[in-house]
Amino acid sequence: MKRKFHFIIIMAILLISCSEQPEFNNLFDPGTNLNPMAGQLQLTQLTDSQVRLQWQQNNDIVGNYLIERKINSGNYDVIANVSANTYQYIDTELLTTNTYYYSVSGVNGENETDPISNSIQTVFAPITNFQAVQQNLTTSYLTWQHNCDYESGYILERRIIEADLISLKHNNDSDTKKTIIKRKSNTENINKNRIEQRDDYQIIAELDPNTLNYTDASLTPNAEYEYRIKSHSDYNESDYIVSNIIDITFPPPTELVIAQDDVHTFTIEWNCQAEGEEGFAIYRQIDDSGYN
Repeated sequence: MKRKFHFIIIMAILLISCSEQPEFNNLFDPGTNLNPMAGQLQLTQLTDSQVRLQWQQNNDIVGNYLIERKINSGNYDVIANVSANTYQYIDTELLTTNTYYYSVSGVNGENETDPISNSIQTVFAPITNFQAVQQNLTTSYLTWQHNCDYESGYILERRIIEADLISLKHNNDSDTKKTIIKRKSNTENINKNRIEQRDDYQIIAELDPNTLNYTDASLTPNAEYEYRIKSHSDYNESDYIVSNIIDITFPPPTELVIAQDDVHTFTIEWNCQAEGEEGFAIYRQIDDSGYN
């Protein structure tokens, strides 16, 4: 009788223990509930083409973190699996024309947390304070400031806004160059020409990174010039920044004075209003015979 009673008690204990849900202590066991990822996924732009991902470490994760990315409206793809003791990742070779979406989840074998996610679009900071200053009849001096340290260089372009050059004559006997200019005074015509020539930029220089000035010594007098510049890297380029317009006007001499020295000699004096001229051409007229 006692043996039968003991058997009944043992069977009851076995039935009760089998009906209870076992507790999983191994974080890799299927069905283990992992603590969710805490906090937010932080995205920080490092350069125009690099972004750093940072997250809070999850103590339940002893396997790895799964990093996925999608570009614009595409699908998510796995871009990295990093170890459980890692809390950041740097993504590279990004384009400023795209928006990038990231998600990070913790993984132990077949067990995975819900992901945390965020998105970013990198930017390429353009230069600022782009100024053009005339130095003389053929030279301008350009300056600017840069706002990043990841550019590979600069592309500098120039266009002529307005130049009504009729002819350029060279006097081979005296090495005196004469430029005959007809300037338009009609503002409407000038503005019209500017619009028509808006896309006539030509590359005049490709500059090294951290360059902050440039001297353009190839200008033609009596023309208006405009410059634009952009930064570039191996993957992206900034927006163009346009300079002020400079007018390389060749001012004529002023205050022409003639003084008779004797019956055969006159002294001619004038004030020069320009810098960089190569000489002067003097014309004389006898009675009404015309200047020559």
